[in-house]
Amino acid sequence: MEPNEYQKLAAKTECDQAAARERLMAFRPYQDIATSMDSIRLFPVRMNHALMGMAGEVGELATAIENWLQYGRPLDVVNIKEELGDLLWYMALMCNASHISLEEVMEANIAKLQRRFPHKYSDHDAAEENRDRGAEREALSE
Repeated sequence: MEPNEYQKLAAKTECDQAAARERLMAFRPYQDIATSMDSIRLFPVRMNHALMGMAGEVGELATAIENWLQYGRPLDVVNIKEELGDLLWYMALMCNASHISLEEVMEANIAKLQRRFPHKYSDHDAAEENRDRGAEREALSE
């Protein structure tokens, strides 16, 4: 396949960007607790900032591990600590934008994992066909 043909075919499967922009502009999260119209309008901007930041930090963390595993460089624990801290910072931004506390995220994650692995981790329970996604989702919303 020629690159230009691929590019043309890929464009056919892109979502309707105009509709997506309209959804973003019309989005009204947490209207009852938003302090101003500006905070409502900034919600998608804040979420995008946090998401792009997390993606970048995960990339930097992956590079640190790649340098150690693939290229035989010493494991740079100081750099790993830095990247994990940066990742946590962006997670806090997303939590703030979503009005979810880090504590809620942590508690919900452990509740989900306890549903998935009632006793301890096992490959059997981790297998997709053995997971009860409904129960896991229920644990997240308790």
